[in-house]
Amino acid sequence: MDDKFTVICPTLWLSESFPKFLPKLVECDLIDEILIINNNKRFTPTIAPHEKLKVCTPEENLGVNKSWNIGVVSAKNNKLAIINDDVVFNTDVFEYMLPHVSEDKGLIGLNLNTEPSSYELVKTEHRYFGYACLFFIHKSNYSQIPESLKIYFGDDWLFESTKKRGLINYYLQGFKIEGELSQTSKYFYSEYFSKEKEIYNLEINKL
Repeated sequence: MDDKFTVICPTLWLSESFPKFLPKLVECDLIDEILIINNNKRFTPTIAPHEKLKVCTPEENLGVNKSWNIGVVSAKNNKLAIINDDVVFNTDVFEYMLPHVSEDKGLIGLNLNTEPSSYELVKTEHRYFGYACLFFIHKSNYSQIPESLKIYFGDDWLFESTKKRGLINYYLQGFKIEGELSQTSKYFYSEYFSKEKEIYNLEINKL
């Protein structure tokens, strides 16, 4: 469907803000599906059930990128919003983004170096600070991320793969976000980042 959003969010429940922010997403009329990939089976907080909420709990931590892949395949809507579990924002952004998430646009992320103001989409050849804290894409333009990339570089892969297909990527200017960025991924940096950077460089050259 093209008149509603599916929100996709992997989580380890390390951020206290996410369970508190979920009701805001549920209340948003333009969101009719919230797919949570629960990568922490041993610690799942109690959240109020709702028909919009669908929780997938794998046996082990799938990592960010495979969780995104699974969420996109499962999504019933074409308009997708993929969010980090450590950010809080004004859900009025979905009203602004509704006409912009389309087959003729690539990836639409954030540029948190801009001052909060009225929303504006800006064409970009580069990813800026905070780009993948919240990003939007039409389901038909999503390229499955290689499973060899578990934690990092999934957003880079999507950014470059849409460019390779001749699509223009954008960032959303004037957007305000709250929360502690990379609150979860920082725990995996030393183990995964360097290794996955090498894998990413090999995979992207195959495109």
